[in-house]
This record gives sequence, structure tokens and C-alpha cells, in this order.
Amino acid sequence: EPVWCSWYPFGQDVHEINIEANARLCKQAGITTLLIDAGYNNSLKGGMDTPDNIELFNDHTGDWTANATKFPDFRALIGRIHGQGQRMTAWVALFMVGKSTRSYFQVREMLKKDSSGKETLYLCPQHPLTPEYLAHTFLKAAEDYDLDGYWLDFMDNLHLPCHAAHPHAVASPAEGYNRCLMAVRDALLKFKPDFLIETRMKMANLNVQSLVNVLETTDMPFDFDINRSLGVF
Repeated sequence: EPVWCSWYPFGQDVHEINIEANARLCKQAGITTLLIDAGYNNSLKGGMDTPDNIELFNDHTGDWTANATKFPDFRALIGRIHGQGQRMTAWVALFMVGKSTRSYFQVREMLKKDSSGKETLYLCPQHPLTPEYLAHTFLKAAEDYDLDGYWLDFMDNLHLPCHAAHPHAVASPAEGYNRCLMAVRDALLKFKPDFLIETRMKMANLNVQSLVNVLETTDMPFDFDINRSLGVF
């Protein structure tokens, strides 16, 4: 079924009024699933069009609570959308924790480091505590707002080795990645058996078929034919 995504019209400039207005239009068009993309979780308004905006985006990603200025009562908004017979899913960058987030100091020791010893933006999937942290964090957000799904983003580089001195519970990033997604999947499907867990290229592959239930073809919202052919592929 088609999904309406807030990113393409609004970037991060999302708020209760424009989301609710578009939900009504979607209802008229027969679209029953909405994806609120990046921006609900921060105070930013720009897209990813400049280096400064990318840096701000990176620094402020990792707290999975709705921004109170943009969404004074996010759960009530989702309740109204549910009342129209629609579902609300939310964008998340599962492993990403920027240095300006509240979560940063809680999980800093769990972040990956690259071969030069530089701290990255991403939780190490091999760290013993990462699966539990992710399952708890994203279950809590889903329960707090009564969400119906997540779109999992920014996982492209998790196959790269971690060079941090922290402990590793499994031998490879791949094993850790699967272990983390399994923990998140189990927690979310226990909350709602039909909870949507969507991943996109390049992570939409044979490996994750048991870990997610929606595989996105490509980030190309304006070309229906290419999306269809890639879906068949």
C-alpha cells in the first residue's frame, strides 16, 4: 500500500498542523499509512542541503522524543489519526547518537570508533549492552506515543569494524547487527503484532527478511515504475 512521507514536502519543518492537515488529505485519497520523517524529534527546520544543516542533523539525532514546540501532544495527534482509520509510523536512526542529544553521555562508551580511534556517531552493534538499550529505547517511544511502525535509517556503515577499547560480545559487526535488530523486532512485535518495521536499501536484503517486515526498494518517491520494478527484483 502507498505510504505518505513527510520528508519530501517539508524536510525537518514538520509540526502538528501540517502533519494533521496532510493526514486528512491522505484519508480522502485512500492512503492509510503515514510516515513522519526526521524533524519530529528536534527543533530543526532545514533539510540535508548544506554542510551546516547536516552537522546540525547529526548532532541532534539520538533522542527519540517528540519536540514539544512542534508537537505539544504527539500522542494525542496520533490518537486523532488513529481515529481516522490511519496508522502513524516514525523515522528512526536506530544506532545513531549525536553529541548534542540527552542520550549521548549515557551511551558514549558504547559508540563505535574508526581505525584512527575517532569516535563515530553510531552505537557499536557488538557492544554487550547495545541490543538491550535499543530494544528498551524504541519500545518506550512506541508505547509512549502509540506508534504503529518505524522506518529504520542510517545503518549503511555498521558492517565496518569497531576499533573501540570497549568489550565486544560477538566476533563480528554482522553478528552484532543481527542480534540488535532481533532484540528490537521482538520487543516491538510483542507490543503490536502488526507493528511495521521498514528498512531501505542497502539494508533491505535477504539477511534482514526475518528481522523486518517491510523492504523499501529505493529512495525515489517520484518514479513509480522504478519502484515497482525494483520491488519485483
